[in-house]
Amino acid sequence: MNSFFEDNQKLWDDKVDYHIRSAFYDFDNFLKTKNSLKFIELNALGDVKDKSLLHLQCHFGLDSLSWAYRGAKVTGVDFSVKAIQEAQRLSRELEIPATFVQSNIYDLKSTLSRKFDLVISSYGTICWLPDLELWAEIIAYFLKNKGIFFLVDTHPYFYSLDFEKQQIAYPYFNPGEPITQVIEGTYAAPDAPIKNTAHEWSHSLSEVFMALRKQGLEVVDFQEYPFEVYGWFSGAVKDSDDRWYLKGLEHLIPLLFSIKARKP
Repeated sequence: MNSFFEDNQKLWDDKVDYHIRSAFYDFDNFLKTKNSLKFIELNALGDVKDKSLLHLQCHFGLDSLSWAYRGAKVTGVDFSVKAIQEAQRLSRELEIPATFVQSNIYDLKSTLSRKFDLVISSYGTICWLPDLELWAEIIAYFLKNKGIFFLVDTHPYFYSLDFEKQQIAYPYFNPGEPITQVIEGTYAAPDAPIKNTAHEWSHSLSEVFMALRKQGLEVVDFQEYPFEVYGWFSGAVKDSDDRWYLKGLEHLIPLLFSIKARKP
């Protein structure tokens, strides 16, 4: 398992320099607005002022800093050394206070001891995790009583597709072993001169739900969306509201889902 994490950590370390200056992440707009958040998570969480917030798999911190700019007391976590260094730099240079911790989330108990009002994970996260039961245990451990966990991520049905052929190409259910591929470039910068081995895991909706349920978390809202908020996939077409659909299957299949759960 460690070799999978090592490959994936290198993958994400290599992405950072290309992501931070990509049109995909639109850093110039972030500098103007101090916001990279989408309407899904903003509507779900509302006012976060003075709330403690743990952002899991935060990449180089734009979303974390967006929450901090809205008044949350933010701690962002990512296993990429390069990403955390960039997040810390941005926090200092933009004078937006936030704490950033480099850690595999499975090791987070040995790094952090405090509890949080909110724990969030957003966009392209759980596919990098082999064990959702341990993931849910970590979430429950760091939530205060009455605290809220929020996840918004790519729908597992959508992940199972070959986007160009519009047919099933990958498992919907978790087979246990990762899907291993060699990836050239990156979704945010397809022409980036990098080549990496990536290991991803399939997780069905039932696996996500049951992992949270086993930790006693109460799901208070669940949504499925026929669009993406990033045009990262081949066959992506955008409407006037900046929502991205799979060409030919617009409004017909789920592309995103979100879960909001409470710790009793």
